Amino acid sequence: MAPVRRRQRPTAAEGLAPRLPSGSWSGVTTSASVLFVAHGSPMFALEPGAERGLDHGAWVHLRYLFPAAEVPVVPLSIQHHDGPEHAYQVGQALAPLVEHGWLIVAFGNITHNLRGWQQARRGSGVDTSYAQRFSGWVAEQLSAGQVEALLHYRQQHPDALRAHPRDEHLLPLFTALGAAGPTARARAIHRGISDHMIAMDSYAFERD
Repeated sequence: MAPVRRRQRPTAAEGLAPRLPSGSWSGVTTSASVLFVAHGSPMFALEPGAERGLDHGAWVHLRYLFPAAEVPVVPLSIQHHDGPEHAYQVGQALAPLVEHGWLIVAFGNITHNLRGWQQARRGSGVDTSYAQRFSGWVAEQLSAGQVEALLHYRQQHPDALRAHPRDEHLLPLFTALGAAGPTARARAIHRGISDHMIAMDSYAFERD
């Protein structure tokens, strides 16, 4: 699941080799001299018209996780207007797949404010300290298992709106939380701020 793939309801992409959509971001790409061709799963039932390749929200990360592209990939759309609780419920619906050997991976950002990022790159003196505060708060909530606080992050943290003017780049985190289950422990794999204010923290959710 990645934030740039959007549909009104959860929709999986085509089951075999992905088709190449228009534009340079795709599951089959030579952008920056990189080739990544991921294949889907023929066992997955799909809606008509769901065919498309992987977009950059998925393949950019997958080429580091699985550089040989040997793992079948079935991308799932997000519903960016339906909020964190809906994304969490989608994860709960996906949870049984874990028992059948599926790996559920959600790609997004802990902070994602492109307007602020552009201002920071121009050297306009914008305050970027909120990114560290917000990502630190998310890490604390994950460590403590505070799912409710995370689901209501906009009411819980004063920097939430600056960190995410819109929800979609944080929604995959809630899907991962839902899929992991209420007793799963979050383990930080990587934490840090890149390019002024972009927090690309990574977490694994481990079940007992």
